[in-house]
Amino acid sequence: MKICIVGWYFDEDFLESLVEITEKYPVTIVAHRDKLPERFKGVFDYHVTENKGLEYGAYDYYLKTIWDGESVLFMHDDITIRPIVRNYELQSPFLLYDSIAGFKEDLVYVFKNENDRKNCFDMHGRCMYASGSFLKDLKEKNGGFPVDENNDGHTIGPTPDYCKHYNWGVEELKKFWEVMQLSGCMVKSVIIPAMNYHIRGMKT
Repeated sequence: MKICIVGWYFDEDFLESLVEITEKYPVTIVAHRDKLPERFKGVFDYHVTENKGLEYGAYDYYLKTIWDGESVLFMHDDITIRPIVRNYELQSPFLLYDSIAGFKEDLVYVFKNENDRKNCFDMHGRCMYASGSFLKDLKEKNGGFPVDENNDGHTIGPTPDYCKHYNWGVEELKKFWEVMQLSGCMVKSVIIPAMNYHIRGMKT
């Protein structure tokens, strides 16, 4: 499994948590602005692209220019990895990524709690796993992720005249996998409280 991070907030605690992870699950940051802290340069594969299409724009860039055929965990960069304690012992964060890498489904949306899953109708772009076969189909049959090229940062409030709603890409991806389900594509959502992603950089 590889990891693709869309870069915008560059949460340093989160990036620090990935330093060891990248040795086993190589991390690529596709950023929509060049703000990577100096101490992380050279640690991760790092690309800066135009701010178009929100996270799906970054994911699409990764799929078309970097992806090597493996499964990928796609994430935002404003996430807190909460400690995992089992039998009164602190567990390695590797266990979290090992569990995700072991998913057998084609597409898995990761939620931090049940309320968030309900509010998002079982789908979003903040944290999701995609198998290599799903990404192959997405690239070959759909031309990649659905990307609103005119969206240069619209994420809240009324939709401007020049672009589509900020959840347009999420809805369009759903249309793709709903068709793919007819030929056996498996899609599900899971709750992983340790993956506490933020909303527009605000920690909760």
